[in-house]
Amino acid sequence: MFVYACEGSHAGSLTKTKALLPLVPSFNAEMLTLLKWTIRRQLEGGAEVVMIFDTAAGELSPANYNEFVLPGLTELANTFPGKLGYYSKGTQESFLTTGLLELPWVGLGFDHRWNLPALMRSKVLEPHSGFVQGNFDQALLHADLPSLKKYTQAYLQTWQELTPQQRAGWVCGLGHGVLPKTPESHVKRDTPGDVSLLGNVFAYTLLRVFMHLLWLQ
Repeated sequence: MFVYACEGSHAGSLTKTKALLPLVPSFNAEMLTLLKWTIRRQLEGGAEVVMIFDTAAGELSPANYNEFVLPGLTELANTFPGKLGYYSKGTQESFLTTGLLELPWVGLGFDHRWNLPALMRSKVLEPHSGFVQGNFDQALLHADLPSLKKYTQAYLQTWQELTPQQRAGWVCGLGHGVLPKTPESHVKRDTPGDVSLLGNVFAYTLLRVFMHLLWLQ
């Protein structure tokens, strides 16, 4: 939200945002009150989980992320333990500090840049006990159908190489959301051997759209 307030979007080098980083604490002092009210309304309205989508998180260095972003996330997660999920775009393993992973998130989302099966095979996520969502590359939905099937099967193969215990808690989905002009037929595509990946991806994307609409109300 701070990025949009400064830039109007999250595209580019975000120089205005980074020049104004010292204003983040005062910005959060106002916005966290509003966010808590909004989250509480969604939960009271029947939502089981509210996702926080941090699209510009990866534009910061890990140090700036820990200084300016993590405190606000900590306050939200501790206010609604077991009710919030967190997705960040463009982040890397150095962002997965104990301070972030030990927060009472119900789940974490990862973009397509992560080798998520390898991450789940490792012990990096051990402090986190909730679900892990991701992370098929949404841009590949623009490929022709034979290529898309190949990409899908290759993606799923990496998961099939994990034991059931290693992939426990994984929620299949995209690394972000369905992009504009994605062929609808490619989203609907569900062939034997694809383990319903695209069907699950589409359902997850609809859920994301719904959640975004809730945030805007």
